[in-house]
Amino acid sequence: MKVPKEIQEAIKIAGESFRIARDNEKIVRDWLDSKGYEENDTVADQFIDCIECGSNCPNLFIEFLKSY
Repeated sequence: MKVPKEIQEAIKIAGESFRIARDNEKIVRDWLDSKGYEENDTVADQFIDCIECGSNCPNLFIEFLKSY
């Protein structure tokens, strides 16, 4: 199959972006775990909804944590 150059570039960027996102996700999850919040369903649900589901609402999650 012929893969257009722009598709090849998009695949490369997506792969690198995903790796960066996963690295940062681990930093946040490790920090939450160190604070004892990793197993808290409310915190975990907010993290998933604001960050992992692709809704791109990091400020909402930060504000949630500040008020928690």
